[in-house]
Amino acid sequence: MTHLSLFAFSSENWNRPDEEVALLMQPGCWLLTDEELASYQQRNIQITFIGNLTDPRIPDACSDWLRTTAQRTASHNPRLRVTVAFNYGGRQEIAEAVRAYAATSKGGKQEDFGQHLWSACLPDIDLLIRTSGEHRISNFMLWSLWYAELIFTDTLWPDFRGIHLSNAVVEYQKRNRRYGTVSR
Repeated sequence: MTHLSLFAFSSENWNRPDEEVALLMQPGCWLLTDEELASYQQRNIQITFIGNLTDPRIPDACSDWLRTTAQRTASHNPRLRVTVAFNYGGRQEIAEAVRAYAATSKGGKQEDFGQHLWSACLPDIDLLIRTSGEHRISNFMLWSLWYAELIFTDTLWPDFRGIHLSNAVVEYQKRNRRYGTVSR
């Protein structure tokens, strides 16, 4: 199985103008339409969500859409798992995991801590592609990015296409991933 994670709505995005937040609380309009969802189902692509999904600021219609989308694409053997970070913040994820870990920990192992993260079901990130000309990670999956390769592009997310992804993958394949060791 292959994984793709997308940052759709940051916990800091609540500070944006009310009109923009209202639009972002309609993910069926901008994130994944019913037609696209049907296509994902046919291709055995699983959609999951991570973040503070029980936040009372999230309108019921949005919560229902998130839950229904995850249910409609649930699969025991997906070809691709697309994880959408919604109402997500990396620091918030770590803080929540620290609280849960402190309440249950006995051994103090890093792996045990990681099991309390919202992203515990995901592998570490190999490649982060940051669109829109920004050169920051914007509080995205801080724990999982520890040895990720970063690629920055000026292309805006709505304009990001297969050719942009192909170019990023080619660039990634040229990298020498050492994980703290010397060059191979």
